[in-house]
Amino acid sequence: MKLPNPMLAPNGDPNLKTLRYPIFASHKLDGVRFLIFDGNMYSRNMEPLHGAVTKHFQPVMDWAETSGVCLDGEIWRPDTPFNKIVSMMAKPEICPCLWLYVFDILPRDEWYSARPLTPFQDRCRLYTEWCTKYDPDKRFVKPVVQYECEDADAVLALQQEAKRDGLEGLMLKCPNSVYLHSRATARQNVFWKLKFWDTINGVIVDFKQKRQLTDEARENNTEKSLLGRTKRGHRQGDRETVDDIGSVEIEITEGQIFPKGTRFFAMWSKEAPEIRAAMNWDNRAEFLGKHVEIEYQSHGSKDKPRLPRIVRMRRDLD
Repeated sequence: MKLPNPMLAPNGDPNLKTLRYPIFASHKLDGVRFLIFDGNMYSRNMEPLHGAVTKHFQPVMDWAETSGVCLDGEIWRPDTPFNKIVSMMAKPEICPCLWLYVFDILPRDEWYSARPLTPFQDRCRLYTEWCTKYDPDKRFVKPVVQYECEDADAVLALQQEAKRDGLEGLMLKCPNSVYLHSRATARQNVFWKLKFWDTINGVIVDFKQKRQLTDEARENNTEKSLLGRTKRGHRQGDRETVDDIGSVEIEITEGQIFPKGTRFFAMWSKEAPEIRAAMNWDNRAEFLGKHVEIEYQSHGSKDKPRLPRIVRMRRDLD
């Protein structure tokens, strides 16, 4: 059976001046998305989570089933990086200091409805009351705190506070918005993620050739996920190399927390399509040694930039 999609924020940062105020803001947690409904626990892609995870959080699944609600949130632990959380979740015994941070809730009938009606301000109150009722000692679940911001200055102040605390960013949601079983769009202007980005300079030193599904694998790959999407092929022989650039290898020449000479592969920013269009496998030699500016997520970066992407050529440095 195809299941409803979880609600996702649009890609890209919002223009704070054009948001609808007041708006609810919460800290963006760098954890693993979960959804609980009908006695099961799923990932963001609606794949069942690891057996040890569901066993550890079985009480929460039972509470949700008893009360007839669906929960949406993050498996997270303060001061623990994302990759460490993923590693902890893969162990036979789940660390008891991993919690479920609930940031949304829906009655079961609304979860399966194509047009849920309950506004977020009511859902926020409901999930806060639900967490307090079923887990008053906070053994398993904690409600995500929502801050009401009256204008852009209030959002910016909360953003700076989150950055000082080492958090990933903010999630912004209109109080009267309903749950969307899809990725929200910029035009809808109801749900946003606001992340922290830093920039560094680097030089192009190599390229990785692109690999894609073969025609045969694409035709035979009919396995569907619970969301109804075709699963990607990972079998040996399903992919072939094509004459195009898959990613660009960068060496840092000027950075902040990374030493010069650090190498990593980067993609292209959606804001700089002309760079991607100009760079191909046949003319790649023309770009070797060229300087570029890289944008990356400052939160969660350690040895190398996280989610790096090329935003512009630095011809002034060539």
